[in-house]
Amino acid sequence: MVTVPPDVELVVVDFLRADDDVTDLGTVHVSTALPSTFNPARDMYVTVTQTDSQMRNRRWTVDAAVDVNCWAPSRADASLLARTCSAVLLQSLRGSSHAEGDVVNVEEQSGPQWLPDVNYPEPASRFVFSVLVAVHPPRS
Repeated sequence: MVTVPPDVELVVVDFLRADDDVTDLGTVHVSTALPSTFNPARDMYVTVTQTDSQMRNRRWTVDAAVDVNCWAPSRADASLLARTCSAVLLQSLRGSSHAEGDVVNVEEQSGPQWLPDVNYPEPASRFVFSVLVAVHPPRS
């Protein structure tokens, strides 16, 4: 029987969706992709994308590079959303448990940075950051 590596994107998405500091900002949608109905002038959205991963040891701990994109109607709101999500992941994710596994480490790869999304008639306010998340499958 094989051990399937944890879905790190799912771990991060579920954690951000459930966090009070994130939900206190208003209606924040967290997913792995923007919906076709996304409106950058009114919506706050966070997307989580695993960009790389590797198995660290024989116990199947996965080190995954994760990019987080944060959109909001204004630059100030997008900045606050990104800084809040970054702080939540760096300060609270480590040590948490999920059906996919246990988070054993979280490190900042790059802090929040302004990167307007030019895929819209008026460039959308977006900040991005990256973290490295290590997840071990649940112990059976």
